[in-house]
Amino acid sequence: MGRDRIIMFGKVPPIVGGVSVQTFETALDLARAGHDIDIISNRMDGRIGRERAVEVSSLEVPENVRILDIASMQGFSHIPFSPAFLERMLGLAARWHGSQHYSLAVGWYFLPYSVAAYLFSKINNIPFILAHAGSDLGRLSLHGDLRVLFGKMLRDAAAVLTPDRDITKEKLISLGVDADRLVYIRKGTPLPSYYSAPKTVDRSFCERVAYGQWRETVSDCDNLHPIYSHASSLGRDLEVLCFYGKVSISKQLDVLLEAVNSVAKWQTKFTLLLIVSGEDAELSNLDSIIGRCTNLAGRLTVMPPVMPWAIPEILRGCKAVFYLEKGFLVDVHLSKVPREAIRCGAVPVVSADIGKLPFYRDVLIDGVNSIVVNGKPQLERRLHRLLEDSQYASVLRNGALTTSKYVEAVIGDVNPYSAAIGQLADQLASLQ
Repeated sequence: MGRDRIIMFGKVPPIVGGVSVQTFETALDLARAGHDIDIISNRMDGRIGRERAVEVSSLEVPENVRILDIASMQGFSHIPFSPAFLERMLGLAARWHGSQHYSLAVGWYFLPYSVAAYLFSKINNIPFILAHAGSDLGRLSLHGDLRVLFGKMLRDAAAVLTPDRDITKEKLISLGVDADRLVYIRKGTPLPSYYSAPKTVDRSFCERVAYGQWRETVSDCDNLHPIYSHASSLGRDLEVLCFYGKVSISKQLDVLLEAVNSVAKWQTKFTLLLIVSGEDAELSNLDSIIGRCTNLAGRLTVMPPVMPWAIPEILRGCKAVFYLEKGFLVDVHLSKVPREAIRCGAVPVVSADIGKLPFYRDVLIDGVNSIVVNGKPQLERRLHRLLEDSQYASVLRNGALTTSKYVEAVIGDVNPYSAAIGQLADQLASLQ
């Protein structure tokens, strides 16, 4: 494979979320395959606990990957004010294009990244391809003005990378995309290499990070939301229960906290770890719920999101991971949290909604490798048994690990996104 310089526009860590991780992993895979990659990103904009993670550990990046950060807007203003992400990314890309020749522009997520990649490609007359997520196609594309722009962008793209699902195909075609330009991602993406299971489980990282070490990496702790002041010991005699992700109504954190609070009346040898991000109002609402759960005093730790490669090190020290999403408004959304949990030997405790999803209904078997619950009373009963019955917990953990080995073997170690982009880059380069 020849060496192409590809410019990517997208979110990468420390921006939180699955799209950020997938974009970054795809860039790394392309680099390992021999492509030179420049990533234009706004990753350093935003606030820790809302859009950004704390950097509690680092990851080595190949030399042929450059992450180019847009300059801060501090000291600049206009009325009405906007963060000018699109304009700053285009300006930064134009500066680099003066000394580099890019053969392909890639945008990942419609706004602002794919729009920036699209405009950059038009200005410089180079091919453009894009990948979408669930929320941009499922929600942002419903906005009247944005829908017109997205339709034009999608129709002009040399290729659109999309999961092989009828519902996504229908949505894209309704925006005017030519079906011939859809490149289907027909299988799941492998988990990052840092999810490879170690020979032994070491809880020391989990204990150090969750019990305040992360604060050492934050230059301005005073700016953090007060919810992150909750801290308790993660002693080795305590079972660690964990939730990590964005705060929203659909995640049912109120149900989780109330159920765990009830279990705490008769079961004391556990601690609850929440690794959460969200808007101030969402975090404040969560803090109010915590205040009502008096049995959790001294056994709850709340911390902001961490870099994705730190998550498996934390999960390996956890007994269970909760993912109770219900009634999520994006019908093309599929989280990797349960997959990440079973890979690390933590028992996934999921909602009935998650258990019914096309992928997880074939993977998660209630009582064998996971716990599937419908409502708070059932969650309380099953959680109590998990904490009290060591044999039951062992069966679930072993089932989770066995299932993960099979699932990851079937999915394989080839990232279909990087494989598709690499192939398209070669094809498009041969036409220039």
